[in-house]
Amino acid sequence: MAKAEKKNKLALSPPAPKQDRTGTPTGPSARAGTSRADSKAGAPAEPKGTKAKNPAGSSSKGAFWIQVAAFKEAKQATRLSTRIRRDGYPAEVRRRESTANPWVVWVGKYENRRQAEEVRAALERKGFPGFLL
Repeated sequence: MAKAEKKNKLALSPPAPKQDRTGTPTGPSARAGTSRADSKAGAPAEPKGTKAKNPAGSSSKGAFWIQVAAFKEAKQATRLSTRIRRDGYPAEVRRRESTANPWVVWVGKYENRRQAEEVRAALERKGFPGFLL
């Protein structure tokens, strides 16, 4: 193999994973297989049916959600989410970080604003006022 070919081949190979002194891989790729439960050892468990997600402003482009409530207690949010699901809407409880009312109830995900606004109006008629995210 020519010297120039060998140099190009080395430049294209991925870097070796970083390791600590014991030879254990470190960094984001080493943690890729660990679950959230592993990383939150000793943390209080979230109620069944809740999802820990990013704040409202980080929803993906083209995805609309309706927030109908925010609570201090997960139990209250779960109760409301269950009532809304009984009415046929895809409701879920999410946890927001560093806020006075961290447990929020979201309905959705809707592909476009028009569809989300129609559902928001229907929820409001049923006594669940909310706003689009």
